[in-house]
Amino acid sequence: MQSIIPKVAAFSQSIRVIVSQTMANILRLEDNALLGFKLEILKELHKVVKDKQHHHMEPWVLDCLVLHDIMVDEAKARIVDETAKKNI
Repeated sequence: MQSIIPKVAAFSQSIRVIVSQTMANILRLEDNALLGFKLEILKELHKVVKDKQHHHMEPWVLDCLVLHDIMVDEAKARIVDETAKKNI
């Protein structure tokens, strides 16, 4: 994931689109077992936004950090928190 997510800012549009669409498809899944993984994707995306130039990113990708349901839904947030505590 750490090597793939930075490709959302790739110079090549075809690579950028494939990575962005794949990431979005994973984030859209309603599977509660993936909540921890989805949170890790958002963390990696946050790192990319801080470190890479934004003019090579799809504009809607930045919305994932602000508008994604995982950040808003309290029940999902609790599940992520409980999962994180179990993994420690």
